[in-house]
Amino acid sequence: MAITGKIEARDRELSAIPGAMVIRDNVGKELLRYEPNLQQRKAHASQAFETLYGGAAGGGKSYWLLMEALEHCLRGGRNARAVLFRRTFREAEDSLIEEALSVYPKELCDYNSQKHTFRFTNGASLRFANIEHKNDVRHYKSVSFTFAGFDELTTFLEYQYLYIFSRVRSKDPKIRARVCSATNPMDVGHAWVKKRFRCGRNSGVKAETPFEIPAQGSGEASTAVFIPGKLTDNLELMKADPGYLSRLRQLPPIEQAALIDGDWDIFAGQAFPEWDASVHICQPFAVPDTWPVLTCMDWGRTSPFYVGWIAIKPSTPERYYLIDEWYGAIEGGDGVKGVNMAASDVARGIMERERSHSIRVSYRIAPPDMWGPSSGRDEMNAAEVFASLGCRLKKADRDRIAGKLLIHELLKVDVDTLLPRLQFFSTCRAAIRTIPELIIDEGNLEDVDTRQEDHPYDAIRYGLVSRRPLRRGMTSLSTRDWEAITQSWRNPAML
Repeated sequence: MAITGKIEARDRELSAIPGAMVIRDNVGKELLRYEPNLQQRKAHASQAFETLYGGAAGGGKSYWLLMEALEHCLRGGRNARAVLFRRTFREAEDSLIEEALSVYPKELCDYNSQKHTFRFTNGASLRFANIEHKNDVRHYKSVSFTFAGFDELTTFLEYQYLYIFSRVRSKDPKIRARVCSATNPMDVGHAWVKKRFRCGRNSGVKAETPFEIPAQGSGEASTAVFIPGKLTDNLELMKADPGYLSRLRQLPPIEQAALIDGDWDIFAGQAFPEWDASVHICQPFAVPDTWPVLTCMDWGRTSPFYVGWIAIKPSTPERYYLIDEWYGAIEGGDGVKGVNMAASDVARGIMERERSHSIRVSYRIAPPDMWGPSSGRDEMNAAEVFASLGCRLKKADRDRIAGKLLIHELLKVDVDTLLPRLQFFSTCRAAIRTIPELIIDEGNLEDVDTRQEDHPYDAIRYGLVSRRPLRRGMTSLSTRDWEAITQSWRNPAML
């Protein structure tokens, strides 16, 4: 007789039950006993389509995810198709798969190491998978799941997370399709996860309270909830390893805040920890006639382009204000999709914006790839297209390290003026949103992680680096170019 397994009823009303999940075979033998802590129970009880559990280290978030997937499969039967994602498959093997092999009852499932899939005796399946690169999601375009789980959600891009939504559906009315995730703060996805699940202190939503996320372009909405978890919630781990908390307290303060307190408002790895909205954002003002203005841009067609206008206060040392911007990006979805605008249209758009604001720029800085080969032998490259329309460009210095160091320097608050040398008009929303969210590249700690929405940062970096004195390795400009750079134009305010 086949062993199908039985789960003792686990009521969703938390106050009415102890919260244990016991799995027995069909003759009553106990195969697994799982006693979740209070916060895990709250996460298991979630009726939202999206559930995020975690925050601090040691709260049992990955184990919760494995148990939620297991219960989904055992309750769902042959129509249950679950998947658990990690960013790399090595991470999945070292954590989720190893743990699942040790706790999942062998009487109820077999693991196929070639397909990385558990097959259950009731017909359900649980697959372990990875999404390392942005477009790896395309590997899943022909499959569907009734349950998708993401372990360490902040290691994923928002686009990857949302794309998998299109793969989550149920043809069985008895099976509730949903997405469950576990994570700490930090990493490349910190900003979008914090925003989507409203984890910050000033999010306007209380933790553990479900809320609606409106669907774009329709009146429909899905539900989501964030359940915080801390090491102190996991009494079993605290008892087994009482020194773990002490070891966490040896970390730098920012990492302690993230891993001990689960603080989403401070996160380790932030590329520009100097950022303070109270000093770096200012209200627009009338730019004096004698201040030069430069145009800086990051080019993209299928990827976003960004154009910024920086006004320069001719003081010693110079001070800079980002006074306006034009971001060629489609908002929502992956957040990094370009508008596919032709180079000629972008050039005309830049000049039209400058004319409408009576801006006579000193010079325009653009990335060297605009001078790269065109798509056809007789076609002009992007820089040539711009030049043919009267929108002349200068090649930017692409020294990423020098550029990042310069921005650190400019963001620092001067002890005498109590102001930084770089400020942003409050109307420059794309720069204000993306620059504080940048994190450090783990492979190169002196640079930012380029998997993020870094187009405003790159453009502004090009513009600011052009103000540094010439030195070896930097872009060479003619004497005439530098005279134009240092010339004071009579520029009305760009408002």
